[in-house]
Amino acid sequence: MTVAAPFVREPAVDSKYLKGSLPEQPLDNHVDFQAVAVKCVASLDHLQSKHLTDDAFWKDNICMTGTFRTIYSSEAIVTAWTELTAKRSPRNFSITANTSHPVSLGPGIAWITCSFTFDIKEVPSCKCSGILSIVPDGQGSYKIWCISTVLEELHGFSNPDIPPQPQDRPFGDRLDCLIVGGGAAGLGAGARLQSLGLSYVIVDKNTNIGDSWAQRYDSAKLHLSKSFSELPYHREFSEKPYFLTKDDLAEGYQNFADRWQLNVWMSTSLDSAEWHAEEKDWLVHYNRHGEPGTIKAKHLVMATGGGVDVPTMPNLPGRDRFSGIVVHSSQYKNPNAFKGKKGIVVGCANTGFDIAGDMVDASLASITMIQRGKTAVYPASDINSLLDIFYNDQADLAIADRIVFGGPYPVGRQMFMANATAKQTEDPGRYDGLRASGFNFFEDKDLLRCPLERLGGHYLDMGNTKLVAEGKVKIKTGFEPVEYTSNGLRLANGDEVEADLIVFATGFRSSMRQSTAELVGQEVADRLQDFWGLDAEGELRGLAKPIGHPAIWYLGGGTVTARFHSRFLALQIQAAIEGMPFEPYTRKF
Repeated sequence: MTVAAPFVREPAVDSKYLKGSLPEQPLDNHVDFQAVAVKCVASLDHLQSKHLTDDAFWKDNICMTGTFRTIYSSEAIVTAWTELTAKRSPRNFSITANTSHPVSLGPGIAWITCSFTFDIKEVPSCKCSGILSIVPDGQGSYKIWCISTVLEELHGFSNPDIPPQPQDRPFGDRLDCLIVGGGAAGLGAGARLQSLGLSYVIVDKNTNIGDSWAQRYDSAKLHLSKSFSELPYHREFSEKPYFLTKDDLAEGYQNFADRWQLNVWMSTSLDSAEWHAEEKDWLVHYNRHGEPGTIKAKHLVMATGGGVDVPTMPNLPGRDRFSGIVVHSSQYKNPNAFKGKKGIVVGCANTGFDIAGDMVDASLASITMIQRGKTAVYPASDINSLLDIFYNDQADLAIADRIVFGGPYPVGRQMFMANATAKQTEDPGRYDGLRASGFNFFEDKDLLRCPLERLGGHYLDMGNTKLVAEGKVKIKTGFEPVEYTSNGLRLANGDEVEADLIVFATGFRSSMRQSTAELVGQEVADRLQDFWGLDAEGELRGLAKPIGHPAIWYLGGGTVTARFHSRFLALQIQAAIEGMPFEPYTRKF
């Protein structure tokens, strides 16, 4: 009798423990890059340690390992590659024409890159692509430093990157997939499934597509570029400004759903979902426009924004003593009615700084930010200057995604850190005024640490730190608010901060697993992986991969994951529905 392996939840890991570094050998620009690349691609047919640098990486996106894996070191890669070659039979490795060229990040940091294609013979058989990064070994030869492999499509089926066609046939009462959440992730997943000819419906409790953005505060906008934040297939935001506003996003989401005629049920809440093991489907109880109903689905996709659906706000005593207005940032719109009055913002991440800026613009007489802990500050210009190389008006976003998100994150992290170090060296005193104000912060060189480890909790500086440095916004740091007073808030050190308006920019519950438990029950959720945060290989936990149940999936985290990871999610669901699910490779190194 086979005994099931005990369930183990993948722990989150601090990115500082990730291995890897950038190459240091100079690149000879007179070398025949094409010849070097052709030889390295050919070596994939019989990959051995001699073909790899000692500190090599292999990032696989589903095709070989059946999940997302990043494997480090030549020894580990050869072990995994050999085992998986025997199991999956990769073949027909072929370099892609006109893709061999050098890449340089500065003196001594350079490599040769090229793209290639290959097939997987064994079920599920598929078409795949890849990218190699090749470096000199210091002895006159060249070795592979990084391999990335990407699942493109299943043999005999459509490609999820082909724009979806309208689904004219009714899907009846048994869907291939039910998607919970109609934001970027839900819309992206639905469009990918539609491209593959699978039946689905997207359900969302809001009234209108795009309400997840339209209902935010008036000044809300993205801090990354419109090209980085596009949805699949078509540039919805080509005529919009570089930084998309909340209304730009809401309009774009509606246009996306209309353009591809997606199956969306708005004003729909879900009461419960029960798994029927014999039938291998979910019975989902819903309420749509006030009318109850049920529907069956083979798969559930939780696309509720990373679980950031429930506001978190301290329950302080004495609220009845304070006669002013208290709101969480999810209910806040603008402070225009408080001109000449006093405002407090509790929280110093992206939303907190946005709201403090609103208060300055609205001419409040006094503005205080209450900082509860140390804040990571990243200049938006630093991260955008690097992303703009790949994501711009002329870029092929599908190729950019494969380069930026299809490769090993520990290497990408080192590139971002090298860029940040260079920027800080160019302007070492840019935050002297902020430091002098008493604001407790660190200028983190690891630009992706907070977004990927915490899904927030940082400030991507759009310029509002100057308001603190110039004294337009006062700072109280290091002490939590402990109670309301008749005039405002009292802090743990006894200080009182006066206010007429208090906005708690204290974030949201960030637990996709708990959101899932509220739908499928705690017993099922107790055997699911968590969502977000990095694992020991630098992979995002739970994102578009098997999570402990064969028919539940997570998707979320931002528009870029809605675009890139939705394609892999759809392909895995397609393989499962066709009776040939991917089997994750579980060996640890």
